[in-house]
Amino acid sequence: MVDVFCKTLTVIPDVAASILNMAPTCRVAFTGGALGEIAVTPLKKIPGVTVGDGQVRVSYNGLELLLENLRSDGELSMNGTLLLAPSSDRVIRRADMTLNIKSEPFEKELSSLQAAFGLPLQQASPGRWYLRRTGSAQ
Repeated sequence: MVDVFCKTLTVIPDVAASILNMAPTCRVAFTGGALGEIAVTPLKKIPGVTVGDGQVRVSYNGLELLLENLRSDGELSMNGTLLLAPSSDRVIRRADMTLNIKSEPFEKELSSLQAAFGLPLQQASPGRWYLRRTGSAQ
């Protein structure tokens, strides 16, 4: 579907948070991040975009992956939190994310991405989008 590239990726275990959350937790920092071309369908592809440098706190409880304080500064800059459930029919269970998009080709195709994957995207203004979904963990 999409390739994710990073120049460097640093993972730092967070033992205290792992114990408190009863789930493995770490901090991840990356530089030179980019998303490759995104295959929406076998015939429809969205151009890739740089994500730049950033960081995120990651927790996994065996069913869900929590990405907190996700920040990046590339053509696609992100700021917020995502709760992902990879094995469920609704992969994005919760989201509160702001996306700033500096790539016109990527933004132009965002509605295709939204329709194909059911992303809860809302455009605030040109180049500024929100990814929001409320819900509870199972």
